[in-house]
Amino acid sequence: MDTQQQGLSRPPDAIDRSWRQGAVLPAEYLGDERKSLRLTSELTEDCVIVILSHSCDLLSEDLSAEPAIELLVGRRVPPEKQDSTALDGKHVRRYQFTWPETAIRYEFSAAEKSIVARKILVGRAAPDKCLPPEVMSKVAAWAGKRYTRPAFPDAFELRRKSAVKKIAKLAERHAELIAHVFVRLNTSRELAECENYSVRFLVVAKDDAIDNGPNEKKVWEFARELEIALSNCEGILVDETRVISDMKFPIALLRVWQKFDFDYLSYPSDPDTEASTRTC
Repeated sequence: MDTQQQGLSRPPDAIDRSWRQGAVLPAEYLGDERKSLRLTSELTEDCVIVILSHSCDLLSEDLSAEPAIELLVGRRVPPEKQDSTALDGKHVRRYQFTWPETAIRYEFSAAEKSIVARKILVGRAAPDKCLPPEVMSKVAAWAGKRYTRPAFPDAFELRRKSAVKKIAKLAERHAELIAHVFVRLNTSRELAECENYSVRFLVVAKDDAIDNGPNEKKVWEFARELEIALSNCEGILVDETRVISDMKFPIALLRVWQKFDFDYLSYPSDPDTEASTRTC
């Protein structure tokens, strides 16, 4: 129960309850903590600093228990760099979104997630500017995906390397219609060169794309081209590709299907790795 509801005074260093996850932190609040920011380039006036930490952690009355907050830096994206494959958390390293009130496109980078002392909020009320909950929930899910996304066998990743750019372009072309792509492999083992990975795809389309019209036709075109791209990779066989609406996607499938993201992967730098050269 809130201490104020009990008639008790709050600690003098308690955080004002106007702060929420998604609040925009004025740069001047950072003070000496500005040096703690992980930046890939200079922090400019048109950047937005958004609080990623959960509201409950943000408002904890014990600063020693929750001494820090996590921040993301949003940078404006010029029209020529807007990327539909970075929308809705499809890309694990970059997240683009449009600020609802201004229609300005911003991008968060996982490389610029920072941790600063929570005490900078003491004695300060939150500004009015805040990401809407429906946007912030997607951002939080994207930020956590770096730690929960599936790791496929190196041998599989090396085999599909030749199709990565083609799949990325394909995904960009159909990003407005495709919500997610899931995959099932026949094994999680590192296979020898003479053994094939069997793959099944589940393409989850946005509900309004399943319209028995031109949009649904494009979704099936995406599914077929995805299947062809992977089938052309030596050592990969595509057994099945299915299409389903995101409104009809059973949660239980998440136990056996893995997310297939569209970002570029890091491959072993040594071409003679065990994963790529094992023989039968």
